[in-house]
Amino acid sequence: MLCLLQKHNEACKYVESTNEWNKAILLCKTALSEKNAEESFCKYAQFMNSRKCSFKAASVYAFVGNFDRTIEVLFGARLRHLSYMLLHFCQRQDVQLTISDHIKLAIKLDFARFIFECGLQKEAIKFCETLGEQGSDLKQELEILSS
Repeated sequence: MLCLLQKHNEACKYVESTNEWNKAILLCKTALSEKNAEESFCKYAQFMNSRKCSFKAASVYAFVGNFDRTIEVLFGARLRHLSYMLLHFCQRQDVQLTISDHIKLAIKLDFARFIFECGLQKEAIKFCETLGEQGSDLKQELEILSS
């Protein structure tokens, strides 16, 4: 009824409130402005993340171009390799990220631990070396563990 009255945004909000996300997403794609659709997609991603569907939430955030949130969701879900690869890609492509340097470092250090756990001890140690002083403590820890 709301759509017939050209009140697509209100219709989408109503459908969202009933957790009928398939209908809400369809409405977003077909009837809403880009800004309103992005807002609805982000709400859907929040909903999916709260349901522990982190990969799907991250995919939706990436779809709308919110790479900061995509990286945070992947890292929070312990998808270490994916969070690092997206961070690395964004940095190489000069995508502006608002993630703090502390979180970026945590992602990189966690990735080093990940590749160490995969059996790539030498590579993990070399990766820590590329981080300079910030990776020195982890480098020492990994050297001890690998000996």
